Parts: sequence; C-alpha cells; structure tokens
Amino acid sequence: VTGVQTCALPIYWYARNFHQCRAVVLAQVESETEEIEDHPILELLKRPSPGVAASTFWQWMMTDYKLFGNSYVRKVRAGGTIVALQYLPQDMVAPHGDGDTLITHYTYRPDGREFSIPVEDIIHWRYGRDPLDIRLGRSPLQSALREIATDNAASTAAFGLLRNGAMPSIVIGPDGKDTGIGMSAEEARGLKRQVRADFTGDNAGGVAVLSEGFKLERVSLTPDELALDKVRILPEERICAVLGVNPMVLGLGSGLERSTYSNFERAQQAAWEDGMIPMVRSLAEILTESLLSEYGADTSLRVDFDLTEVRALQDDMTAEGARAVSLFTAGLADRAEAK
Repeated sequence: VTGVQTCALPIYWYARNFHQCRAVVLAQVESETEEIEDHPILELLKRPSPGVAASTFWQWMMTDYKLFGNSYVRKVRAGGTIVALQYLPQDMVAPHGDGDTLITHYTYRPDGREFSIPVEDIIHWRYGRDPLDIRLGRSPLQSALREIATDNAASTAAFGLLRNGAMPSIVIGPDGKDTGIGMSAEEARGLKRQVRADFTGDNAGGVAVLSEGFKLERVSLTPDELALDKVRILPEERICAVLGVNPMVLGLGSGLERSTYSNFERAQQAAWEDGMIPMVRSLAEILTESLLSEYGADTSLRVDFDLTEVRALQDDMTAEGARAVSLFTAGLADRAEAK
C-alpha cells in the first residue's frame, strides 16, 4: 500500500501544479511566433467534458499517462464538429489492427458492453513504446515494480511492529534448567494471550509475570536493527525518479535529509524541468496532431503550453531574459531572435 502511496504523491504533485500551464495556440510567422487568442480549440481545452471539471479531466489523463503509459480521449461530435472530449479509462480501451494496418479501430468496454471507435475519433496519448505491443505505450514506473514491493514490505513490517507495541517476535518456552515442565495446548494459548495483552496495544511497555520455569527469547530484529527508515530511502528515490519528481519536493524522508531553502527551490525547478515540462510538451504534440488538425490543414499552427506564470520557473526565465537582452545589445542576436 505504501509503495502505491509513494507513486501517488508525484501524481498529486502533477495534478496540483498542472493548472499553472496555460494552453495556447501558436502560429509561426516567418521567424516569429504569434499567439492566436481566439482559436476555437482553446475553449474546448478549457471545458473539455460537460459535467466534469477541467482540472479533474486533465488529472484523469495525467494519471493514466504517468502510471500506465496510455491515456485515451474520445472526440464527441455533433454534425461533424467536435463539441466535447470524453475521457476513457485506459483499462477499458484497446487498439486493434490487421495484417495491413497497425490500428484499424479501438474498442471501448464499459459495464460489460463493447463499442468500436474509429481511429480518427480517438486521441491516444502514449508514453514511449510497450515492447510487447508497438501500438501501446508503457510507463517507466513498470521498471520500478520491485522498488514498490520493497516499500510495501517495509511498511508491512513497520505496521506489524507498531501493532505489537514495537515489540519484536518472541518465543516463550521452558527454561533449560527445568526440563520437567509440561504445558497443554490450552495453557500455551492462555499464556500467549496473557503476554500479548500485557505487552501490546495500549499496554505496550507493560509488565508481565510468568510462572516459574519459563523464559522469553527474542527471535526477530528490533526496529532499530531493521533500520526501516534507511530501507525505504532507495525505493522512494527510484520511484520518484521514474516519475520525474524530486522526493524533496514531495516532503519524503529521502529528500528532506538534504533539504535546505536554496536547494528546495532548485528541486522545484528540477521537478518542472525533468517532469512537468516534458509531459506538457508531449501533451501539446498529441493535441496538435490529433485535435488541432480537425480545425484545418494550417501546418503553421501548433498547440503549446505557456509557462510564464509558473512560480518555480521564474528565476530561470529572468536569467533567460537577461541573456536575450545582452545578446541583442551586443548585436549577436536580432530583435526576433531575442524575443
């Protein structure tokens, strides 16, 4: 469960911060790029699905993309015009092809029913390539499944110890000096219940008195000996790495050990540069290819995301602006290049 939570934290980070990315349509005019402010696709991207908040819609898409490597959206048409976008859960959609065409259609299976959807009505946002099926993407998180299992195992061990009052497993048996002690099965169960009641739960740290001739022996490691905090650092780091977010940004222990105010800001920038920006650039490409093309064949237009309002990137943009000004002032770049 905890490994799944460690995966969920970066997804929550993407969901919380994606709203800072503003969708725009750009036109390439000679050497300059101009923003088209009234393009109809912009309204569709702001309100993609009736009855579903735009933030929720994009969260669903990002979750499928990051965790599973495939995200699907159906174009809802009225009279040939796209009027809405319908999110389709990735586990309910499958691409199909034949010997000549890689993908001929998609099938959508909700509630035991099956619908065939034409290729032109599906936006398929995929992460890389699934080595078992070129038609599908594959999340890099699948390479960290062992780390997720390790984190789960460490969490289970910690939970078991805490449930038992942080007391390691023990064996109660006759003292070697007194070999004449006998105990029935019922008496053994009663002794076990007594020790459990005296040492675990609200009575952790309590006192128990055993009959003469018995002794306790520890047969497992203590919490300190298990070093569960150190065991979980490597899985946290690797899970966050494949999802593109520094654990320091998420408040995880593996990142807080080295956290200072200055490197926390740098970690936020790195999360955007290594995680969010590549993701939104990929989303912009698929929206340009699969959705913007529905509004005409003008190849000078493309969908992009404006990041100028992203707080974590302000320092980088200030430095980039200063560099552009210095290049323009020195005559090494013209006005269009500087812009």
